[in-house]
Amino acid sequence: VGYPSSAIYDYEKIGIWQLGEEEEAAKYGTKPGNIKLKDLNNDGKIDDSDRKVLGSSQPLFSGGFTSTWSYQRFDLSVVGYYRVGGMIISTLHMPNNYLNRLDGRRNQINVDYWTPDNPTNDMPQPNAAFDAARSDVLGYFDGSFLKIRSINLGYNLNPKLTDKVFGDGSSVRVYASLADAFTLFCPYLKAGGIDPEPTNTAQSDVAAVGVVDRALVVGYNTPATRKI
Repeated sequence: VGYPSSAIYDYEKIGIWQLGEEEEAAKYGTKPGNIKLKDLNNDGKIDDSDRKVLGSSQPLFSGGFTSTWSYQRFDLSVVGYYRVGGMIISTLHMPNNYLNRLDGRRNQINVDYWTPDNPTNDMPQPNAAFDAARSDVLGYFDGSFLKIRSINLGYNLNPKLTDKVFGDGSSVRVYASLADAFTLFCPYLKAGGIDPEPTNTAQSDVAAVGVVDRALVVGYNTPATRKI
């Protein structure tokens, strides 16, 4: 109540348990290399009372633009789309997805795993016995990005030439087009994501604890593909 229907209600990840925190981690039944969750009520355990609204898939604002330039017989147009704020739900990063089991046994998405020599606060240590029950928190990212939808470069042939070949008043334009060219300013891509736009719903993609069935997610369906 009081939040968007796309609100994300889950535990809050505050990092990864590090070496030197063994005693504190043991109080929560875990150890260095595992996900560190916030104990909201400070009762010494992590349960449903520690879940909260982390955000929503709704952006703060979004928009698009079309820019067109011309010089003599050349013309160039660029179409872009951007969104600022909101959260991306990436089931690719949730270990209950076969693409990211975090078991260290197969080729998976490129993420920054914790190891004793790499004390990151990003992803937990690979573990064949990894407990995915509270790991959905690994799949929430800043949803900001700028995507260039298309780039078109054209050249209009000399009318004197086209009139001779095709008749008076004719015109010929030669062009090259690039669709879904590239994405900029996207924290999700830096975290190993493929494309920041949703490809599925949570109900179809994965049984995620903190994600409602109707929520749009970035899953393993085919993302937008660059076309030339």
